[in-house]
Amino acid sequence: VPGDVDSFECVIRVLTEVNMGWALRYFHAQCVSFCFFFMMLHMLKGLWYSSKHLPWSWYSGMVIFILGMAIAFLGYVLPNGQMSYWG
Repeated sequence: VPGDVDSFECVIRVLTEVNMGWALRYFHAQCVSFCFFFMMLHMLKGLWYSSKHLPWSWYSGMVIFILGMAIAFLGYVLPNGQMSYWG
């Protein structure tokens, strides 16, 4: 089982030795923000155009959105990153 030191060394290796590794890490971190931004835009479009005509579609979309937010919260809290490692 890899430990904390191995994990941080792997991140440093990706940043320094992998071609465009810094861009891969930045892209991975920013894509989640874009995903939730587009989820919000999609919800606003649904509110604007068709929420009163298709209520069950709206309910299922809200369930998917709440599950997505819960997964994002757990993904933010659970990793063994700098915040949880040093704090």
